Amino acid sequence: MKVPTLILLMATAFLSVFGQIGDLVESALKRHYNVKDSGNILPGHGGMLDRFDSLLFVWPLIHLFHLL
Repeated sequence: MKVPTLILLMATAFLSVFGQIGDLVESALKRHYNVKDSGNILPGHGGMLDRFDSLLFVWPLIHLFHLL
C-alpha cells in the first residue's frame, strides 16, 4: 500500500506535535509530584520514562491511524 507523500507529511507533523505534548505532560506530572527522576535505571537521565514519554501520546495515535 503506497501512502501519498502529502498524507505522510501531515501525519508526521501531527504526531510530532503530540510527541511534544507527551513530553510536556510527563514533565508537568514530575514537577507536580516533586520527583526529579522517574526511575533509577538511567541515573541522571530522568529515568526510563523520560526516554519514552513522547511515545505515551504517539503510540495510541499510530494505532488509531493503522485502524483507519
